Amino acid sequence: PASIDGTGDTKVTSTLQAFINNVPNGTAANPSIIVFPAGKIYQVNPGFSFTGRSYLIFEGSGTPTQYGNTNGATIKGTANGISPSNSMFISNSSSHHITFRNINLVGSNPESATNKCWNGTITQNEGTIRGEYQMGIAMYGANNIEISHVVVDKAQGDDFYLGSNGTWNDTIWIHNSTGKNNGRMALGIIGVNNLIVEDSSWQETCMYVFDEEPNVSTEGTTNAIYRRNTIGNYGWSTAY
Repeated sequence: PASIDGTGDTKVTSTLQAFINNVPNGTAANPSIIVFPAGKIYQVNPGFSFTGRSYLIFEGSGTPTQYGNTNGATIKGTANGISPSNSMFISNSSSHHITFRNINLVGSNPESATNKCWNGTITQNEGTIRGEYQMGIAMYGANNIEISHVVVDKAQGDDFYLGSNGTWNDTIWIHNSTGKNNGRMALGIIGVNNLIVEDSSWQETCMYVFDEEPNVSTEGTTNAIYRRNTIGNYGWSTAY
């Protein structure tokens, strides 16, 4: 998206969403790659959403490191946390074979790494509500998703959220990434089958790191593997 402002000074949600919508789905042999240039910052409010997309790669052009990347493009979410639509990316039902790699996702939580990091109630925020639903990436009924060398910072909600909306996510692979300074969980795991979270770093998590939290009897987690992750401080919120 070379013609779209990458300084971070202006909101570019509508133009960048239109750009993404116009990129055709790829194939297994030839996926479509959306390249965000290294070092660019794209301000979004709300975030990007897609439904029924397949074989797409969101490439942030960063140099891969053990836990993320250096100099990758940044998607900067400036909305509050009242709605999941304010997440930096929202993958809705029937999207499959989507990759996010070498990119940075930055939210708008001003109380990161303090005892007010959770924004779910008025009492936590001295009379204001900012909300707890701005995620780095929110997924609902998606499958075959890879998150590689991604850094999520200051999300008002979870770094990554695996919701269900009646259909579980399936085959999610998160690796060599970092989540830090969030307002809720590192991973909110509501409905997923076949989950691997490995070789990643989770720092300054507000509440819980891996939160398997089905809300109703039709949700849950099966075949989840967590291995070789590094976990730093957590439990900052005075509510937990």
